Amino acid sequence: MKILIIGGGAVSEAFHIPAAIKLLGVENVIVAEPSEKQIEKLRLQFGLNDLVTDYKSVINKCDAVILATPPHVHIPIMLDCIQAGKAVMCEKPLSLTSTEAKDLIHKNTNQILMGMCHTYRLFPNRQVVRKMIADGYFGKTPHIEVLEGAPADWPTLSGYCFRKELVSGGVLMDGGIHSLDFILWCLGEVKSSEYQDDSIGGLESNASMNLTFKNNATAFFRISRTCELSNTIKISGNNHRVVLDIFEMNKLIENGLERELTETERVDLPHLDWTSIGEYQTQSFIDAVQNNTPVFCPIEDGAHVVETIENCYKQKAVRTLPTKAGIPGLRF
Repeated sequence: MKILIIGGGAVSEAFHIPAAIKLLGVENVIVAEPSEKQIEKLRLQFGLNDLVTDYKSVINKCDAVILATPPHVHIPIMLDCIQAGKAVMCEKPLSLTSTEAKDLIHKNTNQILMGMCHTYRLFPNRQVVRKMIADGYFGKTPHIEVLEGAPADWPTLSGYCFRKELVSGGVLMDGGIHSLDFILWCLGEVKSSEYQDDSIGGLESNASMNLTFKNNATAFFRISRTCELSNTIKISGNNHRVVLDIFEMNKLIENGLERELTETERVDLPHLDWTSIGEYQTQSFIDAVQNNTPVFCPIEDGAHVVETIENCYKQKAVRTLPTKAGIPGLRF
């Protein structure tokens, strides 16, 4: 199997390229990256020989695509992949608008395999907690609280996530989309929401929301790229409470006691960390392509989380903006 990775920036350099090489061999990995400087860096770093500036020149030489470009070009590239009949795993967010995401899904008439890199779904403790929710451990109306935040320090070649002309939102659409996807994955369709952020016309750096779901479950989510928050997920209900560290994959705190996942809970789930999650994600995609089985996160779910964020932004759009910025350093 040969994989084409479109986009050779930070996330590909850290996760997608090394994982693909380890699983398939360097001879079966093609990278398309428009920057000649970055191409030369990747060639030296990974020993890659098959690097191009234009993905269209090699799309018919691969079996599947990992799409890791800035999001404003996701949809046209995925449409090219549909036309070429190539399965795709796309980095988040799927698109800048839910309208273009839904249009993409509509145009995928041949049901080409398309999935999302909503990586948090693969964390073993997240999968266990989702099952606990589904099994009724937290009762019929569980509550999820997510507090996620730290001063932004993710390396980026293009800086696209801070450029309003290239993105449709700030921290919520960029960093917050993983945790919001987890909430939606666990609780289903949103019935109502209340949203606020610190934007006064630009991209938000802090945001918070209260969500109520059709099953009457609730969630509170706060995300920041200026403040250090607790970085925890708390699930409560039915006199039970489970706490997860956002960046930890195998442990949980259940009713005040920290523990590893049990053998019964883990079943076929591996023990993962940040050195292995990229490989596990890529292997999951490869297995889905080779066995024609569902991906761990379909693009329909990618469209759902974009639409949820869009609805939050619409609430903000109808409010009167303040006439001046807040005091620097004032907590959101």
